[in-house]
Amino acid sequence: MAKSPAGRANKASKAPKANLAKTKAGRASACARKPKKRQSKLVRFTFRGKTKTGLVPTERNVRSVKVKYTGSRAGDFRAANAGRPQPADRVWHHFHDYDPKTNTGTMYLMKISDHKVGHTGGVWMFTKATGIPYK
Repeated sequence: MAKSPAGRANKASKAPKANLAKTKAGRASACARKPKKRQSKLVRFTFRGKTKTGLVPTERNVRSVKVKYTGSRAGDFRAANAGRPQPADRVWHHFHDYDPKTNTGTMYLMKISDHKVGHTGGVWMFTKATGIPYK
């Protein structure tokens, strides 16, 4: 620690403390926790002349289903679940492959935490193609 001209310790020159966590024995140890790896990635896609950012799930064994768009998220979720219960930690993602000719697209059941990133998907594509805002 650096000393001031008067011989006192200078607090401003202290090195930053490491991120420490208490162990069961009460001793401080460096925190070895790594940030969680996101199970999705952002990609660029173009639809009707607009380039947007889409979300692609990378998690293994993710459930996917082709649905006919209903104009509401709740209606699409019902169609995608097909009578099966939806896990509480999952949400359906409207993938960015909406087909205006058939009014269908793929939906992926993915972790809510992975879905919480800014992205554009099938709902935006439906609205652009039909002019109808999604509910």
